[in-house]
Amino acid sequence: MPNIRKQALIWVSVYLFLLISLLTPLGILTISMMTIPVIVLFMIMRIKSFIIYQLIMHTVLLIFTVAWPPGIFMTLISLYFVIGASAMGYFYKKKSSAASVIAIGTVVFLGELLLVLVISAGLGLNLIEQYSALIKQSLESTQPLWNVSNSATEMEQMAATMAQMVPMFMIIFALFYAWITHAIGRKLLSRTEMAIPALKPFKDWMIPKSWGWFYVAALLLEVLLPMDPSSVLTVILLNLLPLLMLAFSIQGLSFLYYVSDAKGWGHVLPAVGVVLFVFLSYFLSFLGIIDTSFNLRGRIKKH
Repeated sequence: MPNIRKQALIWVSVYLFLLISLLTPLGILTISMMTIPVIVLFMIMRIKSFIIYQLIMHTVLLIFTVAWPPGIFMTLISLYFVIGASAMGYFYKKKSSAASVIAIGTVVFLGELLLVLVISAGLGLNLIEQYSALIKQSLESTQPLWNVSNSATEMEQMAATMAQMVPMFMIIFALFYAWITHAIGRKLLSRTEMAIPALKPFKDWMIPKSWGWFYVAALLLEVLLPMDPSSVLTVILLNLLPLLMLAFSIQGLSFLYYVSDAKGWGHVLPAVGVVLFVFLSYFLSFLGIIDTSFNLRGRIKKH
C-alpha cells in the first residue's frame, strides 16, 4: 500500500507538471502526454482511491480559479483528458481487448469534443466560425511566404473548406489520444500486475473488406457529382474521403510489413512504405484497397 501511494503521488506530480506546462511554450509538446499519468494512476489504484485523488486535485484547481484566471482553463482541459483516459482504464480493468478499448477511447474523446461544441453554441459562442476566421487570418499573414496571389474570395473559400473539415480533424484528434494513451501507457505498465494487452502486430492489421466498397463509392461520388459547398453530401465526402484514404494507407503500409516479414527481406520495404505514407499516400491507399479486396496476403502465403 505505501508503495502504491508513493507511485500515485509521483504520477500526480507528473500530471500537475504537464498541466502547468500548458501555459508555457512547452505545452505544444506536453499536451500530447496529458493522458499518460491518468491511465497509469487509474491502473495502479483502486477506482475509489483514484476518484478521491481526482476530486482533491480538481477541487484545488477550482479554488485557484478564484484568484487565478487560467485556473478554469486548466480545470476544463484536465477534466477532458481525465474522463477519456479513465474510460479506457475502466475497460482495461474489465480485460477488454486493446482494439476495443482504443475504439471506446476514441468515441469518448470525440464525444467530449462534441459536447464542448454544443455547450459553446448554447452560450452563443460559435467555435467553428472562430476557427474559420483564425484560418483565414493565418492564410493572409503567410501569403507572402507562399508567393501566391490568392484573392480575398479564394481565401474565404479555403477557410470555409477547412471549417467544413472540422469533423475529420476531431476524429483524428480523438483517435490520436486514444492510441497514444494505449501505446505509452502499455510500455509503462508492461512490468506491473495491471499490464495493458497488446494490439495485434502491425503486419497483421486488416481493415474490413466492406470498407473498400465505401472508399470506391465515395471516390465515384466525388468524380460524378457536382461539388456544392453548401451540400451535406459534399461535407460528408470532404471528411470521409481523407479518413478512408488514411485508413487504407495504413493498411497498405501494414501489407508491406507483412510481405517483408513473410519473405525475410528485412526493413528495406517497410522503410520505403513509410516514405510512401508521407509523400505518396494515394499510392499506398490504393495498395491497401487491393490487399483488402483481393486477399493479397493469402496469395503470398500459398507461395
